[in-house]
Order: sequence, then structure tokens, then C-alpha cells
Amino acid sequence: MIDVNQLQYPNIQTTLETLDNNKFKISINPLLPGFGHTLGNSIRRVMLSSVPGFSVVTIRINDVTHEYQGVEGVVEDVLNVVLNLKKLRVKINSSEEKATLKINVKKEGDITANMFKSESDVIVLNPDLYICHLSKDLDLNIEVDIKKGVGYLAADQIDFGSNLDPHNLLVDALFSPVRNVALNVDKVRVGDQTNFDKLDITFDTDGSISGEDLASYCFGILAQLYQQMNSSLTSGTVAPVTKKKASSLDLPEDLVAILEKNEVTTMDQLEDKRDELNDFAGITSKHIKQIEKLLDA
Repeated sequence: MIDVNQLQYPNIQTTLETLDNNKFKISINPLLPGFGHTLGNSIRRVMLSSVPGFSVVTIRINDVTHEYQGVEGVVEDVLNVVLNLKKLRVKINSSEEKATLKINVKKEGDITANMFKSESDVIVLNPDLYICHLSKDLDLNIEVDIKKGVGYLAADQIDFGSNLDPHNLLVDALFSPVRNVALNVDKVRVGDQTNFDKLDITFDTDGSISGEDLASYCFGILAQLYQQMNSSLTSGTVAPVTKKKASSLDLPEDLVAILEKNEVTTMDQLEDKRDELNDFAGITSKHIKQIEKLLDA
């Protein structure tokens, strides 16, 4: 067995810098040559796809039953109101995974996200978000259901059978609190070597998670995954392939090449495709006899 400790790893330093409000940069160095992109791409994918967050999943506006309606007194079409509401970013400050936010106004004017109220402990992270404009004094009721989740949930993946209320407008949800991730890899010197990597990861969040918690979560996900893969390998969960390959059979090289081209690489596959051999390009009657002799032995 190869000892991983034979590799001479330098002492890696990881720092987290706050660049702006909800914008951060992780710097990792020095890394072995090539590991900047190897680790950076993995971390980036986890950041964008695997971090839990909160998103709007259901919207109710007065008595509206579909996005192509209009609401009396509201300047925008319902579709535009829905698109604005999908930009709402919140954080549920409890163990609850669902919450409902409500707006009830009766006066003319702009409707913004800071007007939302909730019985749950919910923080609206972008309170200045514009939703719509009420052009006259009328009742306007807007409700949004917030849910905690991971990744992306398309509207057509929602269980429509459980949506019994025709006033529920279902929308696709992007739960990830990470908005953008950029990688940069530079070369750094370690002793007399100048080809080690320095990895910088710049990312933006919606404010529902700190930069430190996000980085720690992503590192933990990858560490856990690699550990599980290693454990399953050493415990024998991943069994070695013991089937005899076609290339090791007592067959001519040209015949082996024909079999492999047709994805026949084991004796079992050869037996399964016995009746299809005549359809293989380049195979001859002599080849067929050699195979039958081998299979019938």
C-alpha cells in the first residue's frame, strides 16, 4: 500500500477576509502544484449547490389563481409581482423549516419587503426590495411561504397533488445562500520551489450565513465525503473486480479488439451476447467458431 505520508506537504495556511458586506475571500496556500484548481473547483461546486438556505416556494395575492391575472389598483401584472417576490431573501431564526410572511396594506404607494410581518422569528435580509405599486387606496394582501432547503427546486417538482388551494402560486426555488463564487490560482514560492499553488476563493452570500460558517460547512462536507469513500474502500464495501477480462482470454488479438469495441469485456457478457455475434462488424465465421469453442469448454 502506498503511504500518503510520503508526499511532502507544506504547512497550509487558510485565511478568511471580509471584503464588503456579505462578500468574502478565502485564501489557501501553499498547495501542491495543481491542487489549486483541484480543490478550488470542488469547494466552488459545494458552495453553489450544497449549502442550506431559505427561499419563497408559494405565493398568494388577494384572490389571484394564476400569474397572468391583474389585480385592481396594482400597477404591475401578477407575473411581475411574482418575479419580484422570488428575489426575497430571508432567514428563519429558529429550528422551524417553514414560515409565512404577510403584507396587508390599504393605502396608495410602493410596497416593499420591509412591510412583511410574520408570527415566526424571520429576518428579511433585503427589506428595500421593491414588490409593486398600489395606485389607489384598496385592500392588498400578499402572503409568501418560506421553506428551508438545499440547491434548486423546480416548480414542476413540487407535489401538485397536495396543493389543494387554487390561490397558491407555486414557484421554483433557489435555496442556496451563495450568489457568486470566483476562483483564482497563483504560483507561490516554498523554499527554492516556485510552482506551488495559492488558491483564492471570492464569494458573495445573501447574509443568512456568515463567511466563516459557510467555509467551515463546505470544508466539512468534502472531508466527510472523502472519509466515507476511504472507509468504504478499506472495509471492502467496494469489491475488486474479479471477472476475467476478454483481453486475457485465449483469443486472437483482432477478435479481442472486435469484442471490446462492442462492449464485451467479460465471459458473462460474451455469453449474454452469443446470439448477437454475427452482427459485430469485422467478425468472421472462424471467429464465431473460436468463441463457441471457448464458451462450450
